[in-house]
Amino acid sequence: LKYDLMQKIESLETRAIVFLTLPPKSVYGDEYTHVDDNIYAPFGRFIADAEFYLRQAVALENKEPLEEVASDIEQVSSPGSESSAEEPLVYIPGLSRTQALRATKVTDNAIFSLLSDPQHRTSTAIVKTIVGSACSQITRNDPEHCLNRMNYLLTFLKGAPVRPPGSGIQGSDQFCLDALPGGLGRTYAWHCLLTAALAQAKHQFAYSLESTLPFAAVMATLLGCYPDQVPHFLSRLTLACPLLASFVDGHLLESLPEVVEPHEGDLTAWRGVARLFAAVLLARTPPGFRDRPPHLNPKLLWLTIAGLIRRPFFPQATAVVRWR
Repeated sequence: LKYDLMQKIESLETRAIVFLTLPPKSVYGDEYTHVDDNIYAPFGRFIADAEFYLRQAVALENKEPLEEVASDIEQVSSPGSESSAEEPLVYIPGLSRTQALRATKVTDNAIFSLLSDPQHRTSTAIVKTIVGSACSQITRNDPEHCLNRMNYLLTFLKGAPVRPPGSGIQGSDQFCLDALPGGLGRTYAWHCLLTAALAQAKHQFAYSLESTLPFAAVMATLLGCYPDQVPHFLSRLTLACPLLASFVDGHLLESLPEVVEPHEGDLTAWRGVARLFAAVLLARTPPGFRDRPPHLNPKLLWLTIAGLIRRPFFPQATAVVRWR
């Protein structure tokens, strides 16, 4: 046990030193705009692991029972956690703060090994560039180009090789998700896709309803092809705009400072996220794509509106989300 613990500590120390020596420009997406945040988010995980190993070392030295690792889902949904909530009357995966925290924690844990390992830095950067560039080119001015970008993303998510933006036409310049180990390529690609969607919602859709509609049609089509990603989509939107889960979370919202006294920046972001949410629920998929994403339909929109009406009214916050 002592030898195994020493091996884990040395491995953790090496990874942390390499990470600090060669910090990535952006780790968890465009929502982290400062270099300090880009370093702190993953490095906090190193610190947590180090503290756990230290407690194990002390217990081993004192011949006490070793602490077992609590699962992240149990930590998130523990009775004392802020995310604890009653079971929803209508169960829609991802549409509550509790479920959202669970889903995002699982995803963060899955992709952490990629983001904290400098060996995969180039590949993860290419994935982010491919997804982000395609998302930014989805506009209402050129429907044919939107379809082209949608098919480009579908091809990439299926694991087929595509040409990254700015590359040549040679086959050697193509990239596919198999470049990432452990089958995590599609998980990370969807993480980048949802991050890009939220970034555009907060900074673009908040000011332009027209630009939301074609993007929502593409997103609805992608989610129809990958229904397992619907809970993750709803989770990211729920955490970005807590009022979208009013039907489920109810009075839990009263304990969230950002809901009770929102800043102007929060209201703007919520307006964009609410627009994306509603547009995806009502979006028409292109010809040839008949499958609607599960739960993403007008019924969910009516449930959301009902939740906003029957729950306490939050000045500014409720108005921004309800009428967008």
